[in-house]
Amino acid sequence: MKTLVANGCSHTSGSELYEGLGECLENRNLSYAKKVADNLGYDYVNIAINGGSNDYIFRSTIEFINNNLKNIQDYVFLIGWTSSLRIELRYSNRNIHLFNRNSNIDFYDKKYIPITPNTSISLFEDKRFGKMIQKNKDLIIEDTFCSDKFANYAFGLQSIFEAYNIKYFMFNTIHGQQKTGNNKATIKNLSKNPKYYKPLDHDDTFFFYCKDVLGYTDLTSYWHHKQDAHNAWSEILYERSKEWLK
Repeated sequence: MKTLVANGCSHTSGSELYEGLGECLENRNLSYAKKVADNLGYDYVNIAINGGSNDYIFRSTIEFINNNLKNIQDYVFLIGWTSSLRIELRYSNRNIHLFNRNSNIDFYDKKYIPITPNTSISLFEDKRFGKMIQKNKDLIIEDTFCSDKFANYAFGLQSIFEAYNIKYFMFNTIHGQQKTGNNKATIKNLSKNPKYYKPLDHDDTFFFYCKDVLGYTDLTSYWHHKQDAHNAWSEILYERSKEWLK
């Protein structure tokens, strides 16, 4: 039997679906990704994490492919790209500090730290590192830089999937690709790919389509959709992706 591998951020991990918990394995079994896997009749693995950046999505998907290369045709991939204004940095191996998620998931490298424009210093065990990030946030999370990376990551995964003849479907959970003077040719290529759903569309993403089109406006305190929205999106996503994942 094939296995669907879902990757993304907290929206794909199903954050807060299980008893309001932010990060736990149980959330993943309530996520829209699990319901897509069920509709396809596939087994299911979800490696999305809360605060996950496109850095993480790109890196961890390639790691999964490399670790399962001998039987990679047994897997199909569902990629929910997140906001471009997120990155990840890593404590050096010489640094004793970790980024702990206080959850029962254990498949990620705890040296990596998710960074967003609103990341608080309190999340860093190494306060010197946190102060350095806060001081230089405008430099390391810059619009054009992050938009270029987003386009390159999507194109990079697309190329790897195609090279290995891996079935996949990609979509955006928060916002679409943003054109810059550097990435126009890359985005033009992405827009021709039917396996990446409306890469430039900001309104047809998981978060905004469910909120503004389907009317699921009752969000959690951390701006996540609840179970009814996940159920509705799973049916939409299944219809959009089944041609490419079966």
